[in-house]
Amino acid sequence: MVNEVPKWLKNYLDEKSFKDVEQAIFNAEQKTSGEIVPMIVKRSITVGHVPVILFCIQFIVFFCSGAASFQSEYLSPSPAWWLLDIIVFSFAAVLASKIGFFQRHLTSDEDITHQVHQRACVEFYEAGLNNTMDATGVLIFLSLTERRVVVLADKGISAKIHQMNWVEVVETITKSANEKALPAGFVHAISKVGDLISPYCPVKPKDKNEIGNHLLIKE
Repeated sequence: MVNEVPKWLKNYLDEKSFKDVEQAIFNAEQKTSGEIVPMIVKRSITVGHVPVILFCIQFIVFFCSGAASFQSEYLSPSPAWWLLDIIVFSFAAVLASKIGFFQRHLTSDEDITHQVHQRACVEFYEAGLNNTMDATGVLIFLSLTERRVVVLADKGISAKIHQMNWVEVVETITKSANEKALPAGFVHAISKVGDLISPYCPVKPKDKNEIGNHLLIKE
């Protein structure tokens, strides 16, 4: 499998990172019949509201700072200047809305949590983790823009392991994303998942690898 690092991810990992993560999956699955799939997506939340909010913020600052009065008094009260203001602020808002910082901070925490979890659920099924023989698929999901991590396990594991057991995994990857050290974070997290699930789904005779040992990358 050929792996290419998309532009938005180049500051976080390189081509070698894929091999490191794949080896970590292989090592973890040597002691469990579970299927571990790590995934990174660029963004999960919708951001159509962000340029509108940024546009409004600019106009509020424009008026509150006295810049509007200065423009009318020293330049011109002509409507053409107001039209130019609208064009400039709109362009600036659209450009700034593409920055993850604004996307995160202009979206409510509740909304981010909900949308990231919904995306993780969709990707769980897209990756086929719901189709393993003993329902032992585990998705380690990172939505990079939001710096949110979700661990989803199929019923063969979730029935035995409480969601709170994934806290260390979530914290490890979140910290590694903030420190731009994702490869090490995923390697550690995958090993931890292997340790957690192996007592409940140990390797069986003639156990086969149902899902490839790959780090999945999506927009």
